[in-house]
Amino acid sequence: MLSLKKSSLAISLAALSSASYAIEQDAVIVTATRTAQTVDETLSSVTVITEKQIQQQQAHDLPSLLTAISGIDMSVNGGMGKKTSIFMRGTSSTHLLVMVDGIKMGSATSGDIAFQHIPVNQIERIEIIRGPRASLYGSEAIGGVIQIFTKKGKAQQQTYAEVGYGSYATNTFAAGISGKSDKTSYAFNATHLSNEGFDAEKDSETDLDGYKNNSLSLNLSHELSKTSALAVNLLHASGETEYDGSYTNNTDFLQQTAGLQYTLAAAQNWNIKLNASQSLDESDNFKDATFKSKFNTARDTFSWQNDINLSDNQLLTIGVDYQNDTVDSTTKYDESSRNNAAGFIQHQWFGEKNDLQISARRDDNQAFGAHSTGGISWGHEFANKLRLISSYGSAFKAPTFNQLYYPSYGNSKLKPEESKSYEMELRKTSDWGKWSMSAYQTNITNLISGNPVSNVDKARIRGLELRLNTVIAGYNTQLEVAAIDPRDEVTNKILQRRTQRTAKLNIDKEYGKWASGMSIVAQGKRYDDKANEKLLKGYTTFNLRTRYAFTKSFSIKGKIENLFDDEYETAKDYNSPGRSVFVTLSYTGF
Repeated sequence: MLSLKKSSLAISLAALSSASYAIEQDAVIVTATRTAQTVDETLSSVTVITEKQIQQQQAHDLPSLLTAISGIDMSVNGGMGKKTSIFMRGTSSTHLLVMVDGIKMGSATSGDIAFQHIPVNQIERIEIIRGPRASLYGSEAIGGVIQIFTKKGKAQQQTYAEVGYGSYATNTFAAGISGKSDKTSYAFNATHLSNEGFDAEKDSETDLDGYKNNSLSLNLSHELSKTSALAVNLLHASGETEYDGSYTNNTDFLQQTAGLQYTLAAAQNWNIKLNASQSLDESDNFKDATFKSKFNTARDTFSWQNDINLSDNQLLTIGVDYQNDTVDSTTKYDESSRNNAAGFIQHQWFGEKNDLQISARRDDNQAFGAHSTGGISWGHEFANKLRLISSYGSAFKAPTFNQLYYPSYGNSKLKPEESKSYEMELRKTSDWGKWSMSAYQTNITNLISGNPVSNVDKARIRGLELRLNTVIAGYNTQLEVAAIDPRDEVTNKILQRRTQRTAKLNIDKEYGKWASGMSIVAQGKRYDDKANEKLLKGYTTFNLRTRYAFTKSFSIKGKIENLFDDEYETAKDYNSPGRSVFVTLSYTGF
């Protein structure tokens, strides 16, 4: 195993030509440790969604793509483009850190992540890390981290275009170009997505709640020298979404991330990364075309990271992060900005049979003061490539501007929500495939609730996950099963909108010019309220997909979602999509 570890260290300290967080090789991830390592080597519970898998799934939005991943549950207030909450391992939707190309996303006022507006067509790969990562990233990373990498330029120039149409008058147009010229790589992609939708809420207002999203991504990378590189990235998505509401029923939104990265091999064993970035979360809200309110937040971040190879089997990472959040709103907050400065350190040791990772971080927040977090993970390899991994991590969630300063609701004396998590995982790779089994527990204190809000609640979450990847009769098969007990320790009730049982199956096969696949997602019952009185029944959806390549450049693909037209709710009194069909014609040129 030691030789594999040495290769990871080499990846971490070399390959400067990429000049960004994204690593081209499918087997390499960077989110779990802020350094490059293979999926098999990581001491975290990890899922990677590759570009090929994204294309296979034919998903039009990020929630649809993530719904087949174990440890992830979600509720959606209607159809495409409507408010979506994602729960990682039973934690709150605000306990999940989401990044795009290393840039933190999210609303500083509500703490929500607008998953529904992140354009799938701009995504090259997604890394999903389950469990706490606050000791490396700070606030939010209680349940886990999702990092999205936008499309990058590759050695061979490539152009593509596609057009699609389907149920609910859904239509898409997408085009892009990427490549590399001498020392510069580039990628530019643009997408339009719109649909007429269906009635989002089961109320007296019967109408179609549509959605529009225009997005683009830009990535440029240039090798300044043999030891340094500079990269620029941009992801922009804007549009409008309609919904049912008594005060507002239409929102114009903007989601954007922009970043500048500089990498330098300062010495043979020392690699430096400097990053400056900004993320925007903006919404203008209307009632029947009459302006009602706006909530615009900006997050400016800077980081300086040093990766130092202490020896052939030791990697030290040390750095600082700075973040400044600002609010521009029609609602008058007592404070409209705050900053957070942090220092972090991590040591990774790779042995023949044992690996060890230790990390610590100190955050100093302008609103609530200093907070420390830490993590430790140990991995041991038995015979026949059976690996045992045990880990512990503490994490926290900073109060949002709404929780601190919203008129007649906020409480400026709030403390951060805090958690402690424990996990054990068995993982094995064999000739017939890979499997892993994880058991974990997360205890959360100082949970914020009430009106006005206070730190009164606490929760205990226990879970078990099983993942299997193999090939059966030529079909790539992924089976993921999860059982979870997300419980409010004050009332002993199940946390609202979390299902306790899930099973997810993906099957795909390529044969000649054809490719086909199927996804089955089974979800158990859940409750829509804290008192567990509003029951939402369990459900199972079947999705089918196929693709036919006329030539190397032209192909047609189609999918049927919710094949048996199952009626279900993930949020009380909100409709979910029925049976739907979609067809796409694609062109790829080299």
